[in-house]
Amino acid sequence: MKKLILIAVLIAMLFTFGCKKDDTQADVKEIVVGQTWVIASDDPLDGANGWSLTNHGISEYVYTLQPDGTLKSRFVKSIEAKDNNNFVAELNEGVCFSNGDKVDAQAFCDAMNMIMDKNEFARASAGKIVFTPIDEYKVQIVTELPTVSLESIFAEWTNVMFKKDGDKFIFTGAYKIKDLKPGAEVVLERNEFYDGFEDRPETVLIKAFQDANALRLAYESGEVDVAFGLTNDVATSLKKKGFNAVDYSAGYQYYCFLNLNRDHIKDIHFRKALDLLVNRQEIIDALGGGDIPTGLFAKNFSFNGDQKIVYDVDKAKEEFKQAGYSYNGGKLVDKDGNNVKLSILTYSAKPDLPIIGQVLVSDLEQVGIEATVRLADSIDEEAEKGDHDILLYAQNPTASGNPHYFFAQHFKTGSVKNHSYYGNEEVDKLIDELGVTADIAKRDELSKEIQAKIYEDLPILYTVDPHWFVMLSDKVKGYEIWNGDFFVTNPTLKVR
Repeated sequence: MKKLILIAVLIAMLFTFGCKKDDTQADVKEIVVGQTWVIASDDPLDGANGWSLTNHGISEYVYTLQPDGTLKSRFVKSIEAKDNNNFVAELNEGVCFSNGDKVDAQAFCDAMNMIMDKNEFARASAGKIVFTPIDEYKVQIVTELPTVSLESIFAEWTNVMFKKDGDKFIFTGAYKIKDLKPGAEVVLERNEFYDGFEDRPETVLIKAFQDANALRLAYESGEVDVAFGLTNDVATSLKKKGFNAVDYSAGYQYYCFLNLNRDHIKDIHFRKALDLLVNRQEIIDALGGGDIPTGLFAKNFSFNGDQKIVYDVDKAKEEFKQAGYSYNGGKLVDKDGNNVKLSILTYSAKPDLPIIGQVLVSDLEQVGIEATVRLADSIDEEAEKGDHDILLYAQNPTASGNPHYFFAQHFKTGSVKNHSYYGNEEVDKLIDELGVTADIAKRDELSKEIQAKIYEDLPILYTVDPHWFVMLSDKVKGYEIWNGDFFVTNPTLKVR
């Protein structure tokens, strides 16, 4: 009897701590996910690809933001802070890559050091971070800049766990790549070394639909089981027909980044006029849902700003006048008598954005400004060229549960995603102070102060705090979605 008990205990330990493989088969063999884009490569070191791979369920962040707003890690058991630059992390045993190799300290350090070396986005919060194995499951971590929130840095979208095997990349997510047609579709297999393997479909096909109407038709016909990226009005109409719609707060924000290098945009009175001209309620009506923003973050976050957004065309005209603009034949003209023309750059991967673009064109036309909307396939590459006045952009500013990363990336002088080319020394100092402040109440206070100063300078226009939908077929059960589009194909995607 004692031997039998010992064997049972050993088997239990094997399944708890080992890199186990489960051969159980799910009833539904395939789930089709439709969205507006698909990865072009599996390289996690290339720009935002770490985010894209995690959206598809292939990779995982070291820490993941949970639906309740907390951070959780499959990889890290604990982090001990020696001071604001030196930490020791103890890793969980038994976590594996999709090929069965264990995620030990060496593998962990190899991945993180490669990301820090190759991806400049990873260095926004704490500078370059150096990882060194101490023993098999313990890691020394040294940050270039002081930080008090290493967990939230690990939750940033660059920091995914992977290993390189020759030219191939191997990840740890609930799914792994079987076949990839770049930008068109990717076939995934379930990862047999990920808990709950047996409840997931054998394969997941993610297909790109460039046209939201085509995605709607595919969903209605039963071709697609999970439809993500439909506009609110379409999703609402499908819901009324009896289709299964999941409504959730996106966590995303839609912004207008103003290019401060452009002639008209340089003038603060001109920017104030633009802020007064944006009819947020009209945008919300056009999208079929959303909230008027009061800051740079979603309204449910304690660190969100408390600015009062005003729509007032007459006041806008007064701001134009203070900037030296006048009217000629109903057209707004500059000091040299030239008609004012503005270019709006955006992209269709977020179907809401072109709709917002057209509302903005209408808002500007009523004060005699001719505006055009241009759609880009690769929005970040196109934005870097700087030949636009307004960048209409979707961003999840709180994916790590910490406002510091968004500030550091987008508003610190010379930062890597500073789409407005904005710089303010006082704001820079406040962002640095936020990065080393542990007290939550003080962090909220600093975040609000930063937003107030940014709103004074107006390098960005708060546009809308959106609501999103995802549509499901009857094949899917227990599916949850949170944090915008960070985890569309996620471990909760199970089948009946």
